Amino acid sequence: MRVTNLGETIIEYSDIIPQDYDQLAFKLLKCGTYRGKHRTYVADYITMDIETSTTGRLTAQPVAFTYSIAVYIAGECYLFRTWEQYLEFIHNLGLSLGLSKYLRLVCYVHNLPYEFQFMRNFMHITEVFATSKRKVVKCLSSGIEYRCSYKLTNMSLDKFTKNTPEVTHGKLSGSDFDYSKLRTPTTYLTDTELDYIYNDVAGLYEALSYMISHDKYNIANIPLTSTGYVRNDLRQEMASNPENRKNFLQCRLDQYLYGLLRTARRGGNTHCNPIYSCMDLPDLTSKDMSSAYPAVMVQCKFPMTKFLPIRRSAAFEDYVDTYACIIDITFNNICVDNLSSIAYIPKAHCTQLRNVIGDNGRVLSADKISMVLTDIDYKIIRDTYHWESMECRCCYVAEYGYLPMELRLSILKQYKDKTTLKDKDPYLYMKKKNKFNANFGCMLTDICQDSVQYHENSEEPFTLEKTDEYSAQLDAYYASHRNFLQYQHGVWVTAQCRARLQKAIMALGDEMVYCDTDSAKFFDTAANRKIFDKLNAEIREEIKECGLNCTVEYKGKEYTLGLWDSDGDYKLFKSMGAKKYCYIDGNDDFEITVAGLSKSKAKDWLLEHGGIDQFKAGTIIPETASGRTVSTYNDWTDVRTISVNGEEIRVGSNLVITDTTYQFTLSEDYNDLLQNIAEGVIY
Repeated sequence: MRVTNLGETIIEYSDIIPQDYDQLAFKLLKCGTYRGKHRTYVADYITMDIETSTTGRLTAQPVAFTYSIAVYIAGECYLFRTWEQYLEFIHNLGLSLGLSKYLRLVCYVHNLPYEFQFMRNFMHITEVFATSKRKVVKCLSSGIEYRCSYKLTNMSLDKFTKNTPEVTHGKLSGSDFDYSKLRTPTTYLTDTELDYIYNDVAGLYEALSYMISHDKYNIANIPLTSTGYVRNDLRQEMASNPENRKNFLQCRLDQYLYGLLRTARRGGNTHCNPIYSCMDLPDLTSKDMSSAYPAVMVQCKFPMTKFLPIRRSAAFEDYVDTYACIIDITFNNICVDNLSSIAYIPKAHCTQLRNVIGDNGRVLSADKISMVLTDIDYKIIRDTYHWESMECRCCYVAEYGYLPMELRLSILKQYKDKTTLKDKDPYLYMKKKNKFNANFGCMLTDICQDSVQYHENSEEPFTLEKTDEYSAQLDAYYASHRNFLQYQHGVWVTAQCRARLQKAIMALGDEMVYCDTDSAKFFDTAANRKIFDKLNAEIREEIKECGLNCTVEYKGKEYTLGLWDSDGDYKLFKSMGAKKYCYIDGNDDFEITVAGLSKSKAKDWLLEHGGIDQFKAGTIIPETASGRTVSTYNDWTDVRTISVNGEEIRVGSNLVITDTTYQFTLSEDYNDLLQNIAEGVIY
């Protein structure tokens, strides 16, 4: 038994005596049980976390192994140095509790996919639920139901414990712990290291306890993911009006329509104007739309009747200005009207491409492209491209209308809660913000999904069973009274948001520098600022038409959902393409945003090596500053023994995570385009 620097007691494996198991079982069962579907759960739960090291250059192929398994249970922390010790503990505890597949004890792990890779060869695991390969959300072993608390909270452990009241064991600094240090199951752990281990499991338990005790859920019915909270709330609101169920069934999709909609689905419009790429640009400003996705869900119109095919596909243009349309179309000899702006068509969303000249993934011109589009996308393409001819293979139309009132009012309530709680109750604000942001995720969840299968003791532990036969899944979806959201509405959420952004892009023209889903970065002039005054006036008109109050008054200030707001001014701005830019703001602070690169570490390194001048193709951020890692999965079929500095260690399947460098690069096509633009070659 050890007492840490913080005065916490950690019970080691050697301290456990047989009587402890019955005492732990008594403490756990004292809280009672909850009945779930086809099973019963112990009302209390436990938390678990592992620490690992890697052999690095000590072995020909790097291998990672576990040297610490910490469990927080009934107010005490138990520490095990090997999986064999942990499994013996779990086995004996299970006997005292009488655990089985019908009586379960929940164990929360804050990154279950990681722990799963290390523990899966040591135990028999069933009921593996994964959202994609290796993304395990839940599994069962020896009556213990392991759940991923990260998926439940959608926050890092540090953020979760910091934002939750009554948590006394916040996550400690990882830099103090030093993950790079080689530790084995026999390494003596210092009191500081034990503090870190203790706080991880105790802090997670405390934060979960507060969250669950202040919710209407218990351990048997709490959602597995953060979007589950929102889905349950929306389901309850929608069920209050029987007409919503009728409309849900009337608008059901068949297999063909669902396939068209999945093909038409597209995310936000994120791109850099090619004429400004890789240039140091002075005096820019940024605007972004307030909660863009929830805003269009409340204020814009969506397909609200059943999609029906038109008789003559060639006549589809008679419908696109009035109806919601899904169009399967081919353009011949198509070309963008204006190179000095944001090209709209992404190559990745074309079903056919021939002789394309591209702009970092966008189509500037092509001999032929085929796409499936909404009417919103088609009208944007019609306004920004020209072509020699086109062919419409099919077009389905539905009438436009607003989303159900119950859904829209629920979103507005969330917006009010989020707006008024920010400086009043950090915990409730965090919860309301997460719910508010999860609305769109609920809307665009695939109805028909490929099945992820787990194979025990296999070199390929996860396989994806793809299916092109959607009929049975669609039938099941519409038959269930738990389902109420229409997939087509999710497709239109992003389309309506792109339409609002496109108005800014077209109004700014070659003054537009960079856009990202709901934001625009452009040259700061009085004329450009007036553009956004006009755009906001148009949105206010849409708000009037939608018939709902989208403004929240708080502390003498008005906050209106969906309006363009200031998002910062830049003395200097530079972009190398989508999700890759840096700037110097009005306070002379240097900031970067690069997908896959640590903001803080990489920013500090760049500042030390030339700042914005080093933000260019060819610059290499070293592994110590990039924050970028490479994951190598060692998928073994059994447990093996390896030798590390003379110590024999039992190891199963594992995951080696190593730091790696990051190099700023431009694709060959993109580099050629930028050179041609610099030389005055216009397509």
